[in-house]
Amino acid sequence: MVPVCNVKINKEGLLYVLLVLFFAMCFSCSHASKEVVFTVNDESISLAQYEQQLDKEKLMVISEFQNKYKATFGPGFWTMNFDGEIPANILKQRAVDAIVGSTIKKMMAREMGLVKKIGYEDFLKELDSVNKARVEAVKEGKVIYGPVTYQLEMYSAYYLSTLENAIKDKMSTPGSTPDEIRSKYNALVQERIQNAKININESVYEKIRIH
Repeated sequence: MVPVCNVKINKEGLLYVLLVLFFAMCFSCSHASKEVVFTVNDESISLAQYEQQLDKEKLMVISEFQNKYKATFGPGFWTMNFDGEIPANILKQRAVDAIVGSTIKKMMAREMGLVKKIGYEDFLKELDSVNKARVEAVKEGKVIYGPVTYQLEMYSAYYLSTLENAIKDKMSTPGSTPDEIRSKYNALVQERIQNAKININESVYEKIRIH
């Protein structure tokens, strides 16, 4: 006979076990989210940042496949082959391209002294700080514009737009028109993107599944 181990755990012991499992899961998730998916000129892009961009690009990719191939979104959609195009592959590359572009712009801002840190964790800390300040301002009866707290996507767009405008201001010269400044800025960004060194961490990238 196989011996049976009959272990009794009291409420305190059960609670302890559950807490250990909970914190172990949290640590695992936190560690995984900080895994590096790829680098842009040695600037690391974490799994958390990449997944945020994937979510942002999903609706656009779905819409494109619906319009181009009359595709129906449902189970298996992301791995279907449409004349050699697989939605998941298109989405993953689209997210990489978007992050490369935004990272290059942030690097330009850092070089110009407009910001000191451009990492994703630093961005999340700033978002949290901004939201706390806005909540406190409302409690004190102060007038604020926009929502009381920014959602991640909203603040991300606002943050990048503000940086772009600041970069253009730095690039402006006496007598230059807005169109000239915009053209000069776009040309410089594209040049930086084309010359960027992108290194994909295949061991992480290939494990990412789209749902």
